Amino acid sequence: MIQENTLYCFKNDTLRLILVKDNCTLRAETATALYLVKVPTGIQNTSFFNDVKLYPNPAEDRINIEIDNTGEQKTVVELVTVTGTVIYRMEYRNSQDHFAGQIEVSDYARGMYFVRIRQEGAMYNAKIVLR
Repeated sequence: MIQENTLYCFKNDTLRLILVKDNCTLRAETATALYLVKVPTGIQNTSFFNDVKLYPNPAEDRINIEIDNTGEQKTVVELVTVTGTVIYRMEYRNSQDHFAGQIEVSDYARGMYFVRIRQEGAMYNAKIVLR
């Protein structure tokens, strides 16, 4: 059965590419080469950050951050505006299995922000509201 939103490739002497959507052929091309490009469609929180606590939310004065099972990795904590501007950045070198930190937010404008936490190839993003 042909699946929707799927790219099919058939090869005989040439390569035939067919894109199917809503049971109709949207595009069919003959090509001499095929290039596979992986396009990210979003940022996924990895299982490494299953035990992240950000509180309180909404916050007024400070945001508390707790992460279990961090090991001895460098932890980068950032506070990011909705336009993508990093307004706070701190690097920590943790020597324990538990990380605890705070971000002082009383001087920032009220609104929605994102807390981004990175550790060696893993990233965690969470929405937080300042009031």
